[in-house]
Amino acid sequence: MARPKTLNARLLDLAARRPELPAFHERAGEGVWRTRTWGEVRDEALAIAAGLVELGIRPGESVALIGDNRAEWVLFQLGVQLARALPVPIYTTLTAEQTGYVLAHAGARVVAADSAERLARALAGARGAGHELAATVALGPASAEAPEGALPLAELARRGQARRAEAERRAAAAAPDDLCLLIYTSGTTGRPKGVELEHGAIAAVADDVVGFVAPALGAARYRVVSYLPLSHIAEQMMTAVVPLWFEGEVYFCPRLEELRERLPEVRPTVFLGVPRVWEKIEAAVGARLAAATGAKGRLARWAVATERAAYERASAGEPAPRTAARALADRLVLGKVRATLGLDQVRLAISGAAPIGLETLRFFGGLGLPILEVYGMTETAAVVSYVRPGRPRPGTVGPALPCGEVVIAPDGEILYRGPNRTRGYRADPAATAELIDAAGFVHTGDLGRLEPDGALVVTGRKKELLITAGGKNVAPAEVEPLLVALRGVSQAVLVGDGRPYLAALLTLDAQAAPALAAELGLAGRSLAELADEPALRAHLASQIERSVNPRLASYQTVKRFDVLPRELSVEGGELTPTMKLRRAVIAERFAERIDALYRSPDAGPAARRASA
Repeated sequence: MARPKTLNARLLDLAARRPELPAFHERAGEGVWRTRTWGEVRDEALAIAAGLVELGIRPGESVALIGDNRAEWVLFQLGVQLARALPVPIYTTLTAEQTGYVLAHAGARVVAADSAERLARALAGARGAGHELAATVALGPASAEAPEGALPLAELARRGQARRAEAERRAAAAAPDDLCLLIYTSGTTGRPKGVELEHGAIAAVADDVVGFVAPALGAARYRVVSYLPLSHIAEQMMTAVVPLWFEGEVYFCPRLEELRERLPEVRPTVFLGVPRVWEKIEAAVGARLAAATGAKGRLARWAVATERAAYERASAGEPAPRTAARALADRLVLGKVRATLGLDQVRLAISGAAPIGLETLRFFGGLGLPILEVYGMTETAAVVSYVRPGRPRPGTVGPALPCGEVVIAPDGEILYRGPNRTRGYRADPAATAELIDAAGFVHTGDLGRLEPDGALVVTGRKKELLITAGGKNVAPAEVEPLLVALRGVSQAVLVGDGRPYLAALLTLDAQAAPALAAELGLAGRSLAELADEPALRAHLASQIERSVNPRLASYQTVKRFDVLPRELSVEGGELTPTMKLRRAVIAERFAERIDALYRSPDAGPAARRASA
């Protein structure tokens, strides 16, 4: 039987076949989760769709959503799609002005949010943009505190009772070339663009991802924690799309800071982390392993080394059989570490949205948790290529999606063509023409090369290339992961565009830095105090000279650095909601520190302390 080619058909088919299967779980107290089955998900989503029909929402019209990861958020989105309207997820971190821009640009008729403050911000933004909304809807906890005039979600569903048949007709009439999502890019530079994605494009990815996920899952059920922003295409696929293909279940974690507590409760079988999340876990586990002494420490180091050796063999394409030594290492040490993290049942560990460092990949390989990279963009419905399960390829992002093709342009840009590409940017034909060429290839803006076996290597971003005063092109993505791999370092920003040499801004890791500080006789210092300690800076300088610069070409080496007093953050505006660097913001905010790295006529080696 042919697979349904719309998300609507997929939901209705799943709910008809397996209505009793658990689908969505929300925490209702200590160790208590409220569960909705797929039959209940369908019924609630159809009731919401009927409510939108009653509000006068027509097929193709935009409906915006703002909120944390909650079941009501996804139920509302599914309802919008069943009504053949167009969901527009909006990042919770946007200002009123930015929110108003997206609402107006998308032509949103309705906005739904999960707090009174977010609804008020959306209304203020819409007014500021001169945009009129037909209605506002309060999701989840917002229902109890909704601004006057906002419809609680339950009330919206109640009002639509008489329009249920119409909602069902619309849901069944959805076509593969109907728009399914309008996702605005997080905007590392300039105004965000609205990426239009069709049902068929998203279904094409999901169909091919079956070949990615199914072999890794085996008999296990698809079970994920939804915690990354649902305004991002990666979490959309993990939470609102792939579960429809795998009859899966989703546990919602509204706040990132709760993830560490939720993982042991959920014990997911599939886990997606952006590099920053994996780096945080690495820092915490690495600190614990480093603190182990005596026989316990020797056992831990032996176990990690044993499993890492097997990972390195597999990465080189060599056989890595499950030996008695590996089994013992797993039973005595590694399995316990994974269980403590809540990752002991993970069958597929994924990293995406930004480059991840090789040392981080090797670290988790040594824990028996090989991470597979997925490469893609919103404009390709999240996926261009992925590393196949069971065949780790650190340093590559794997071969192209089976339904598509990758070629490298003469200037090194990665081009992709496949059925999963965007229709284009909303109301921006010029940008669409720059994105998609006459042959149908998406110009990703990334630089890369293809290995002989077809695996793609991403070497940098065209617009992020630094060109030194000597005319050398340097991709930060080749240098920054080496700096982040240094013990105690949390983040790294390479600078040097138009300058005589490269330098870096570093931040300290709140989990790993204290143990390092104690070893240097600096125990008890705060991160801000440590950042200015000459002993710590001298240690980092020696590590850069020993572990980073020897792995780089001479023009790529880091000559000087500064240590910032705090980590870069989403709240501070230096990171996007998916934790990518906003380089322009960082350059402006820390301009004085960057200038100080070039003030001395004698730059000297990295060991020299940069001005604070």
